[in-house]
Amino acid sequence: MQNGSRPPLERNEHAPVIDPALRDELTSLPNRVLWSDRAGAALREAARTGRGLAVLCVDVDDLGAIHERWGQDVVDEVLREVAARLQRVVRPYDTVARVGDEGFLILCPLLSHGEDGQPLARRLQGAMATPVQVDGLQVEATLSIGIAFADGDEVDPDLVVGRADTALRAARERGGARFETYQAGRHAADERSAKVLADLERAHANGEFVVFYQPIVEARSHRVVAVEALLRWENPEVGTLTPRFFMDVMEANELMHTVGADTLRSACSAGVDLIDRGQRLAVHVNVSATEVSRPGLTERVRVALEASGLPAELLVIEIAESTLLSIAGPRLRELAALRASGVRIAVDHVGTRSSRSTHLAGLPIDLVKLDMEIVADILATASARAVSSGVRAMATGLGAEAMAAGVESDAQAAMLEDLGFGQMQGHAFGLPVPLASLLANLPMADESTLQERRVVGS
Repeated sequence: MQNGSRPPLERNEHAPVIDPALRDELTSLPNRVLWSDRAGAALREAARTGRGLAVLCVDVDDLGAIHERWGQDVVDEVLREVAARLQRVVRPYDTVARVGDEGFLILCPLLSHGEDGQPLARRLQGAMATPVQVDGLQVEATLSIGIAFADGDEVDPDLVVGRADTALRAARERGGARFETYQAGRHAADERSAKVLADLERAHANGEFVVFYQPIVEARSHRVVAVEALLRWENPEVGTLTPRFFMDVMEANELMHTVGADTLRSACSAGVDLIDRGQRLAVHVNVSATEVSRPGLTERVRVALEASGLPAELLVIEIAESTLLSIAGPRLRELAALRASGVRIAVDHVGTRSSRSTHLAGLPIDLVKLDMEIVADILATASARAVSSGVRAMATGLGAEAMAAGVESDAQAAMLEDLGFGQMQGHAFGLPVPLASLLANLPMADESTLQERRVVGS
């Protein structure tokens, strides 16, 4: 099969002609709008007759890997071929639609039980047993499928799709290339995740994610030497939410890459705003395990730096200790390349597990950050003080700076300074605030200093 040589997708010759505005441009399948219209009609009919229907959410596994290896043209050909094979498997009165970059929805009237839907799912997966041929390449493609049934009471297509999507997520979390059928009790946690994800996607579309900045100070003088960019959700119903309310769901989904990239760009731009005010401060940005695991981190950081004009040495990428210890091979080489470009690497949440320099030796690390849970107990327990002292010694052994997070009081700050921590962060030195508030509270350098720092940062 050659690019551009595919015949039109097969369809019943008696099927109605679809308005081009209701077709997916790549595959010529119905789009989400047309699918939802047909699903609504089918649900109303099912409610009237008492006969059920099924909805299948279908995702192509590992499209990201296919894109990384062969590029977008090959991905497009794979999607076209998947669309064609799905249509050849389903019944004439079923509707296959393409929704999103990787997914398809299939509406199956008159399927009311798992015994009916599961054989169809098996046939759909079997249709991909033969590799997709693209310009001499043989591309392996598998499907993950979630199935949900409407028994005649449901009339909202989004409700049934949400259940099918919950089952799809369960299939992907179990390794992909399989199908799962939605079960209310079994998938309660998955359903919560699906609802939160829908809220997060709406929030992103509405611009509700913002970046706050918290000062980081030099331990002895308490002079601000850096800021950390911290994601917040300005939820119109409940107010400002910190990541602990939603990050578990975001990290498990593609949205993490989009929001992470937005945060990185905002942080780099904020660093330039600080330079323009005469404050040449490092900017710390957290990068999740999800983002580290995707190839191209070095390139994404390079693009953000070039777009903003922020010098590489003023960017600090923070990665959780558990994540840093779990990566190897190409991803570890990417971090080394990132550090070689001038960007600094900080290991975060240190002290919450048994941390030894032997674990982190040889990894690209510039800064070791003591976890706030240890700091919270440092005045009360000898064990917290011992862990803190050990983390500081580990940082020294690695040739890295030692920093403490979550410092809430002058007494904690004094203890940490005595233990040898060079930088601190926490409410004792400033709350996370929007950039405008941060700039308003930082002193403005005189014009000669501004000129000097602009030249250094150019």
